[in-house]
Order: sequence, then C-alpha cells, then structure tokens
Amino acid sequence: MAVDGVRFLHAGELNLGAPLFGIGGLPYHLRTLMVNARYRAAERVFAAAIEQRVDFVLLAGNLLSESAAGPRPCWFLAAQCESLLRHGIPVYWVEAPDTAHSWSDYVPLPANVFLASAQGCPSFEYKRNGRTVTRILVGSEAAAGPDALGIPQVAVLPEGIDGLPLAPMGVDYWALGGRMTAGTAPSVCGLAQHAGTTQGHSPMEGGPRGCALVTIDRQRACTSEFLETESVLWHAERVRVAGEIDWSELRQELMQRQDRLLAQSRCDLMMIRWTLTGQGPLWQQLRRDDVCRQLQSMLVRHGRDRQPAAWSFVIDLSPDPEQVAVWSAEESPFGDAARMLRSMGHKDQAPAPHFHRVAAGRSATRVPQLN
Repeated sequence: MAVDGVRFLHAGELNLGAPLFGIGGLPYHLRTLMVNARYRAAERVFAAAIEQRVDFVLLAGNLLSESAAGPRPCWFLAAQCESLLRHGIPVYWVEAPDTAHSWSDYVPLPANVFLASAQGCPSFEYKRNGRTVTRILVGSEAAAGPDALGIPQVAVLPEGIDGLPLAPMGVDYWALGGRMTAGTAPSVCGLAQHAGTTQGHSPMEGGPRGCALVTIDRQRACTSEFLETESVLWHAERVRVAGEIDWSELRQELMQRQDRLLAQSRCDLMMIRWTLTGQGPLWQQLRRDDVCRQLQSMLVRHGRDRQPAAWSFVIDLSPDPEQVAVWSAEESPFGDAARMLRSMGHKDQAPAPHFHRVAAGRSATRVPQLN
C-alpha cells in the first residue's frame, strides 16, 4: 500500500573539538577560521535542516572528538539541537557502544533529541500527526527483522560496515558512519551510504565535505542529495605551464583561476595546493625556490583578505615526460637523480627534491613574510 513520504538529513563525523592540521604561518584572522571550522560546518548542517524543512535529522556517530576538552563542543551541540526544537524537528543521535555521554549529565539535551548507542536501543519511531511514518532501526541486528509496519525503515550503523553487502530485507536506507569520505556501500536491499565528515581536517582530506539530504517517496523509492557544509575547503588545482607563456600571463592565469574558485565556493576559507605542470623556458625558471616563493606570495596577497579568503599553502611541480627527458640529460646531481628515477620505472615523475617547491607548514621560515 502507499505510505507517506519522508525527508531527512543524514550527517556524522562532526568531530567537534578536534583541531585542523597541516598548515602554519597563517595570519590571525585565518587561524580563527581554522579554529572555528568544525563548528561552522556543523552549523550549516542544522541550518540546512531548517531551510530544507526536513522531517528529522539523523546523526550517525563521532559527533564529539575523543580529544575534545572543555565544555564548548557539548554546549554548542545542545544549542544547535535547541534551534531545531523551535522548528519541531527531532534529532536521532546514534553513537558506537563504547562512546561515553557522561557530559550530558550537566549539559542537558533538549527534548527533541533521542540518543542511543548501537547496542542500547532497538528502534525509534518518527510520527507525524500521531501516526508512525518512519521506523529508525539501530544496529545491524535490529535491522534484521521483517518490515512489519509497511512503512519506510532506516537502519543506523555508526561504526559502518566491514565491506560485506548489507542483506536484511525491508530496509530502505542505511545510514553509515565511521568513514570520513562520503559514498555508497554495497547493499542487497535499500540505499546504503556514508555521509562522510562535515569538515576535512587536513590537506589529505581534500574536496567538498558535507551531509546527505535523503528522500523516501510514497512508493518507498530512496534518493539522496549531497549538501556541502565545509567552512575550510582543501582544494588541489592544476595549471599547465608550457609554450610561450610569460610571467605576466602566468600570474594573471593563477589569479583568475583563484578568483573563479572562490566565486564558485560556499566555504569561508579555501586552502589551495597548486600543481604546475608543463615544460619550456618558464618552466625551467620554476625550479628555483625564490621564483615559486614569489608566485606564492602574490597569490597569498591576492586572496588572504577576501571573503571568502584563499591561502595558497603549497606550489608543486609536475613536469611533462619531455621535460624529465631534458633533465635526465643534465650532467649534475639533479640529472643523476632524474636518470635514477627513470631507470626505476618512474619516467613520468620529476626527482623528488623538486616536487614541493614552496610549502607553508612544518618550517615557518619557508613561508614568505608579506606586508
């Protein structure tokens, strides 16, 4: 028979209280953005729930960082749930069995929050006008039963799965946690997916991060839309340097590329890793650290005080195979390294010492001091 449709947000891996890593030498206002990034990303999850007028919010694990110290993450989370209470949106929060919630003894959760561990509660029922519309199952064992109510069923696994297909019948959506990247998982029945983290914590977690807006229609067909939430976006951008391009054209191209990236983004701060590929006379000059430093300094000045802001934290070089062949012909230690790499089967790679030209991170002295 036909059932009522339902829309909800699936989010997890907020890791409130955990710092972002990987970059040094930032000015104060950008350091502040980094410190607040996880909170800003979480705010966007709850704001999206209100904007999209969802039926409920489903939080699948790792909301608080294990290293979180102090009351800020706990009070912040309670306040965000309070904002949903004013709009009549319940929050179903499921954590792994070994996750402690002793902080809730003195940071009370609002009445719209239903908290459970994967072993502590078999199910919740979301009701609309006194009628059960959706059943929310907690843990894989709870989801193993048949669909007795004839309504959409959502199963929550905050620790994710071990790679085996999810098999219980009657489940329309599997809300998975335990992974930082969003994506689907194998399932015999229903759509199974990780929402991923709402905010990448280092350059290794590049690309958009966010939550899933899930719709189960009256025929119990399930669809999902990814909503970006990150405050700090780790982005990798490639630019080809070849032919007769000169310094003026290269600088203009990089600034225009940065402007386009910022115009297309919803983040507060974009951390850009540039990779310059190519060959030719200008490319040869890029082998000098001072030249790449000049480029990075120009990009930083152009982007650091904007809203949203940009910070170019590294410039990498990735030469064409033809350029590697030219370097291999050099009678120098650099040429020796190039020949060695080619003999080892790395013909398309430049010698490692010349890949990372200018990086803001471990050594603050390598970051240009800008006026």
